[in-house]
Amino acid sequence: MRKVYFSLILCTFALMQGGCMSDENAALRDLEKVIAQGDTYRKSFLEGTAAIRGKFDAADTDSLKWVYSDRLFNEYLHFSLDSTYEYMSLMRNHGVTHEQKLKSDLAEIRVLYLKHIDKRALEMFHRVDQSEVYRAGLDKEYLSCAIALYSYLSGNVVSSRDRELYRDTLDIYRERYIAMDNVSVYGQKIHAQYLRDHGDCQRAIDIFLSCYGTEDNFHDMTSTAYNLGMLYGMTGNHDEMIRWLAKSGEHDFMAPNRDYMSIYQLALALYEDGDLQKADHYIQMNLMDVIAGGFNNRILNSGKAHAVIAEAATVAEKSKMRWMVAVIIVISMLILVLGWLLIYSRKQSRRLKESHRLLSEANSKAKERNIKLREANLIKDNYVFRYMDLSIKYLEKLEQHRHDIRQELKRKPVDVVMKELRNPSEIYAEYKKFYQIFDETFLGIFPDFREKVNELLREECRIAVPEERVLSTEQRILAVIRLGITESGKISSFLNCAPATIYTYRTKMRNAALCEKSEFEDKIRHL
Repeated sequence: MRKVYFSLILCTFALMQGGCMSDENAALRDLEKVIAQGDTYRKSFLEGTAAIRGKFDAADTDSLKWVYSDRLFNEYLHFSLDSTYEYMSLMRNHGVTHEQKLKSDLAEIRVLYLKHIDKRALEMFHRVDQSEVYRAGLDKEYLSCAIALYSYLSGNVVSSRDRELYRDTLDIYRERYIAMDNVSVYGQKIHAQYLRDHGDCQRAIDIFLSCYGTEDNFHDMTSTAYNLGMLYGMTGNHDEMIRWLAKSGEHDFMAPNRDYMSIYQLALALYEDGDLQKADHYIQMNLMDVIAGGFNNRILNSGKAHAVIAEAATVAEKSKMRWMVAVIIVISMLILVLGWLLIYSRKQSRRLKESHRLLSEANSKAKERNIKLREANLIKDNYVFRYMDLSIKYLEKLEQHRHDIRQELKRKPVDVVMKELRNPSEIYAEYKKFYQIFDETFLGIFPDFREKVNELLREECRIAVPEERVLSTEQRILAVIRLGITESGKISSFLNCAPATIYTYRTKMRNAALCEKSEFEDKIRHL
């Protein structure tokens, strides 16, 4: 009976397991704080551009008007494409010097490809006289325009042949820029992007890390942080990818920008992690901003991502409802089974007492035998009492839970109660106790397990060993592997974590190993 009872408890526990609870990432919390102040940043931006526009209106020469138009063009480049086009037109109308006219041409090329008018942008770029550009001292501006143009084209064309052609051309312009300038922050970034596209991601990361914080504006800082986030994603470091994409998002809102990719990529990463609520929140924000800014070339991708994430969120919500109904059914069945077990236990107790009475009457002269029988009955009675006591307490808890639900339904609407039922219950506190017991039991069997794990890791990747008998998440995953459970799906079920989380931690630990990656977990199993 005890085994049956324990099996039923385990089944209910397994069904009630949800996603792995974890504290919200600090970088995401910082991002939310900045987003909450978004209106303040945009108000400051509009006040600044209004002051520049006032200076433009007061300017009394075309050359001076061109200067202010150029400033407004650069201010609005990442905020409103329509305004950018307007100020590019003013630059062209008021350009006086040869240098101003060349810069106006380069500004128009940038507006054309941002408006997805690729063919005209290419034609106009090819008409630019390079000799005139170099005589005017605009070689860096020209190469920067070329790099931006071909970066955009290589990432947006459909034809693989054209994509390869644009990438080869992009490499040529990057090499020319690096030969001219690999010292400035921009020059170092161009070098890092070149290394990234040629497979040297670690050197690219090192360069971007050295650049971050040296920039003098939020536009450059968001670019650096975004590149770091994508590079960490390419190298499989999911946590760092999330952190740097969140930082990039902070700078985007401080700038402020509307053509950002940081929040878009962050939404996709959170979607893959299963955090559908945040993913949907960020993709909606991204879609509204690209529409408000008129960046039509990004509306399609953001719209598609929004549709997919919103649908997944709806499906997840329905799945939670079905899960809750299943749990209620299982609990109801468990109550019935426990009731039957109690009745059966009482019958067994009565039968044992009756048997004891009959044996006492029939064998009154066999005192020694009767004493032994009484002792046996006493042990059995004690066992039944404890079993009944445990069962009654569990039934009382279940009945109290049903009573609380009925009271809540009387006081509140059904949808409010259902919303509260979706919130984490006290079972998660039991999870913590379960894992605490697991840690203490495991370390009781393998007391030096944490130290032996550290011996297999590089020094900078070793995990601090506290005085308490607890395991970190990484150590707990390795402990489960040590016990013979190696499949990520089974580990995720046992530790109540998403499979993607288990995969990320296992990859992280293998990458930190002193031995070959393929040998690391085999060594863990033999500790």
